[in-house]
Amino acid sequence: MKTGLRLGHQISTDVFELQPADLPQPGAGLALAVALREALARRLGVETDKMGVAVARRADHLDGQTVSLFLHDKASGGAGFSIQALDLLTVLMPEIEHILNCPVPECISACPACVLVGDLSEDEASILDRRGAMTWIREVGRV
Repeated sequence: MKTGLRLGHQISTDVFELQPADLPQPGAGLALAVALREALARRLGVETDKMGVAVARRADHLDGQTVSLFLHDKASGGAGFSIQALDLLTVLMPEIEHILNCPVPECISACPACVLVGDLSEDEASILDRRGAMTWIREVGRV
């Protein structure tokens, strides 16, 4: 028996980071990241499970609170999917808004019809705030 052993590995892959202005809540950021990944996957014609999502609290360039949204390719070495979000972001905005505008009347923060997806942890799923993300898209996110 060995104790104190840590297992893991490191890979290089493609990562896209978006730091939206005036979006300080991680739950809204995560909902926005999930919707962005879904819209990008649809546009590229790939499965969403080819990309991962993450959010992290950050200070913006004026030391205000915001979050960074991350899309990353799950393929080692990158597949070039996530980084295409940079060039397609403006085109994806209407689809992102459509995803966040859940068709289920009872949906408050998230449900399987919009941004509650299976690859989120229980903690991540509990903070999802699609309404906060939708407000941001409608007020600020239009490019």
